[in-house]
Amino acid sequence: MTFYKKYLKYKSKYITLKTQLAGGEKTAKKYFIDIITKFPHKIDIIKNDKKLVDILSYDKTINLEQITPEILEKIFNKIFIELKGDKDNIDWIIKSYLANEFGNPSSIANYDRFKIAIDNYNILKGNKKADKNITEIVTLTELETYIVSKQPELEEIRQNIERKKIAKSKQIQLKIEGEADVIKELETDKLIIYIPTSEKGSQYYGRETKWCTAASQDCHYEQYASSGTLYIIQSKSDIRDKYQLHFEDNEFMDSKNEKINIDSILEHFDDIKLNEWVKKMELRFTRYSYNNRILNISNVILFSTFVSLIETHLDAETLVLLFFNKPLGNSLDKLVNLQKIDFNIFNQPLGNSLNNLINLQTIIFPSFNQPLGNSLNNLVNLQTIQFFNFNQPLGKSLNNLVNLHNLTLDRFDQPLGNSLDNLINLQTLELSNFDQPLGNSLDNLVNLHNLTLNQFNQPLGNSLDNLVNLEKLTLNQFNQPLGNSLDKLVNLEKLTLGRLFNQPLGNSLDKLVNLRNLLLGETFNQPLGNSLDKLVNLQLLVLRGFNQPIGNSFDKLINLQKLRVNPMLIQTFNSLLIKLPNLSITK
Repeated sequence: MTFYKKYLKYKSKYITLKTQLAGGEKTAKKYFIDIITKFPHKIDIIKNDKKLVDILSYDKTINLEQITPEILEKIFNKIFIELKGDKDNIDWIIKSYLANEFGNPSSIANYDRFKIAIDNYNILKGNKKADKNITEIVTLTELETYIVSKQPELEEIRQNIERKKIAKSKQIQLKIEGEADVIKELETDKLIIYIPTSEKGSQYYGRETKWCTAASQDCHYEQYASSGTLYIIQSKSDIRDKYQLHFEDNEFMDSKNEKINIDSILEHFDDIKLNEWVKKMELRFTRYSYNNRILNISNVILFSTFVSLIETHLDAETLVLLFFNKPLGNSLDKLVNLQKIDFNIFNQPLGNSLNNLINLQTIIFPSFNQPLGNSLNNLVNLQTIQFFNFNQPLGKSLNNLVNLHNLTLDRFDQPLGNSLDNLINLQTLELSNFDQPLGNSLDNLVNLHNLTLNQFNQPLGNSLDNLVNLEKLTLNQFNQPLGNSLDKLVNLEKLTLGRLFNQPLGNSLDKLVNLRNLLLGETFNQPLGNSLDKLVNLQLLVLRGFNQPIGNSFDKLINLQKLRVNPMLIQTFNSLLIKLPNLSITK
């Protein structure tokens, strides 16, 4: 702020203050003399003020029956002394006093009441909670009534003041306990790098941040320090500008506890000594190996180092990136022989970074959760893609993956629509958290062999009708009537209806003539009747929660080899051994 702008700012504040409080002792004295001179009856206010009359009685030169400007000046001076020289408020007091409104009766004896009220008013004003200017309040009673109406605001202010006192006290105590618990790793003209050596040190040097390692309660310092050194970069120009580094976990945080790339920190400080220090640390912590054309890169700190490692291993066929979470840009463009990537914690927009990887066959995304857009369009040879934290609309992002065989979408819960229509060669589909209506979204997956829907609990209807080559179907959280929804799955060999399924089977399994394994969870406990009659090729049947009369329900299961039931009911099923001598009954 320039000197002139400061001048205007404080001039404005001065004028406002002067308007509110007037001029102090000089202007108050003039007002007192002028008003009583003009309105002589106002002297009665003084005569009725017992405290003031008592004070004036000691000065024999003051005669209240013969008022002159000189005598009025003496009376004012006595009042001013009695008001403890309160020049900040004397104008308001005199105006209220001469209006016969400084208490009832109006008396300087009420000054202590006024002082309590005006101090509270100033607290409100100082905290921007006063919605009335003091000049709008005329009487002492009005001022006190206003203060009473503002008690909730005053209480809030008092609590805030107390909290600040406590916080300040804690900061002082924290400084006493933590300031010495530190090693100064590096100091430059712009910054200092600290290594806190205790929890208190971490709390002190990490103050004014949201780091869990600086928390006053449930502090995680020991957890981090036990696995590696914590570094705090502190700006010299701004105490709140600081960063925490933990190289072992490749974790770099700003003061808001948000992840930040080390490159961004270097760019922010633009400090040569800091750059040199980071390069030294990188030599200590970056790990990589290269065997059998498998390139493992761990804890890479600088992007330039990452690019250099890629450039020197262009014949790599597998790339594993551990603790890498930086934008890729064009860094992978030359890895034309790459067949597999495991991205580990990577969660950055892909853009065109995979465009040149035309021989890529497998991608594993444990942490990725960014919109795909067209980022996979060139991966026409991709056979397996696994997402373990992805929950974005697919749209047309998979349209070009015509050779995809295996698709895993864990934690995915978005409508599928037509997003899988082009995956005509897909053989395995796993949707772990998916619970959306299927509709026609699977109609084109005619070569699908294995379908897993772990959280799915929607009516099936005809959604599986085109999956004529399906061999394994897993519905772990499913509890809907089956009806005819499985009728077209004539090649199904294994059906798992998980722990929630408890619906009557009826004729719903009649067309599953090739079924080998039927697993019904702990909840299933429905009469079987003739519902298993057509499963002549069944070899394994799991009925852990079943407790119904057996009757003739198992008579047609001539190839059944294993029956798993509630261990408490094994004896009940032993009668089947007569009809099915090859059967093994276990818990």
